[in-house]
Amino acid sequence: ANAGEADVMVVSVDGAAAPVRGTAGTPLFVR
Repeated sequence: ANAGEADVMVVSVDGAAAPVRGTAGTPLFVR
């Protein structure tokens, strides 16, 4: 991840785990 960003693993609304990149402390939930 770039400086100031964090790679997080989140569960999408479909129930599938998807790796997404967002600002630190701000996970992005994607479909």
